[in-house]
Amino acid sequence: IACPARDAGVSSLTARTLDLAEQVHPLRLRLDSSTPHGAKTPTRARTVIVEQGRARSYDSALNPGSVTTLAAVAGNERSPRTTPTLQPAHDLLSWALALGADAVALRDASPMLVWDGWKLALIDPGVPERARLITPAGVRDVWRVGLTRTRLDREASPEPYGVVYYGDDALPVGVDLTTPLGATRVRLARVETSPCD
Repeated sequence: IACPARDAGVSSLTARTLDLAEQVHPLRLRLDSSTPHGAKTPTRARTVIVEQGRARSYDSALNPGSVTTLAAVAGNERSPRTTPTLQPAHDLLSWALALGADAVALRDASPMLVWDGWKLALIDPGVPERARLITPAGVRDVWRVGLTRTRLDREASPEPYGVVYYGDDALPVGVDLTTPLGATRVRLARVETSPCD
């Protein structure tokens, strides 16, 4: 993802499915988030999903009052789509990083407006609790945070959304989500944070 300004930092997350989900419905996920230093929300985001060998990507500009996204599915670009927002939105990676800092500090986190690449949702985190998690890197003691989600693209009530797990460094190391295909476990493969050059 290109940096919108020289004083921005880019965080990237790469994840993959495990176990039965990997055999039945393999998924690779890459999230890039560009946030100016000192800002609470990002200005650019990119989500790349490879699902059963088929790639789709969402490049988003998160502006005050709106989000504009250019999507590409199997290499075919769609027309840009602009969605109004009432407040600055997080992307899929930036909200997880912000929530991790609150979880490790045992602070109550407020609900966050999150842009997932194509729709807005309000993510409401629960109270963090200690747990043990098996990851590709081994067994880790983590902070477990339950999530509920309210989709804002339609009339909806809060619904269970899943669980996110954080290491003591506040970085997400696993996610268990409720999806249309059923329960999906995603475990972290790699996290990189570097300044833009």
